[in-house]
Amino acid sequence: MNYPAIAADRGSRCADANDLVLSIGTSDFSNDLLHYLWSKASVESLFILTEDGDIADSAFMDHLSVPARRSQSWNVAPESQATLRIDLVTPLQSESAQAPYRAVMLHCSDDHHHLTLSLRSSGARRYFSPADIATIQGAARLLICLVLKHMDLVTRQERLARAISSLQDIDHHIASAPEQLSPREAQVCARILYGQTTTGIALELDIGTESVMTYRKRAYRRLGIACYRELLCWYLTLRAHETVMAYRLPSAPASNDRITG
Repeated sequence: MNYPAIAADRGSRCADANDLVLSIGTSDFSNDLLHYLWSKASVESLFILTEDGDIADSAFMDHLSVPARRSQSWNVAPESQATLRIDLVTPLQSESAQAPYRAVMLHCSDDHHHLTLSLRSSGARRYFSPADIATIQGAARLLICLVLKHMDLVTRQERLARAISSLQDIDHHIASAPEQLSPREAQVCARILYGQTTTGIALELDIGTESVMTYRKRAYRRLGIACYRELLCWYLTLRAHETVMAYRLPSAPASNDRITG
């Protein structure tokens, strides 16, 4: 299966590890990552292969200029006979690094995410040198973590921006909050967050305006807040906690993971 490549512009940017880390969560990240990999290991193109919808969240896909595609298996790759596959979860399934390789695939899959980075060589013979392979292997787990962290930041920002755009969504999350508001308290708070007035809430819920104010007062007391701003902060914190994903890689034997400037 062929994927369009993004070639590294060798002269346009300095390949610096500090710049790469600082660009996490920004639109510069994918280009900085590719330039860094080119300078350290002659990587000319980078592909992101995914096996689930979560990792391919639209916010992340729009923010990442490196091509991303869904693959039925991380074993699917062009020129598969010249591809070194490194499984970061099950090292014993990784292949020998002795043969010449045109591509290296770094794979991590567990309950939280399924991600593969496919790196292609830019060497004169389009094969990675032994030194290139050693560099990629040494930083493999860290590179996966950087990409996952970037995805986390981008998708979290986008999801929080959408957090108050759907009344049904707000209703659902407030009703399932650990503070356990009563159904009416949750409905009133959801509509306050959605921007409805006291009168509008009363008309929609078919209750009096005084009842709306009573439910609001009870909910605020239960939540330990006193105003709309604090209600909004509470809700956004609730949503932020719900969107946090586990990005720690499974434990593995000690390695020399590193990234150099």
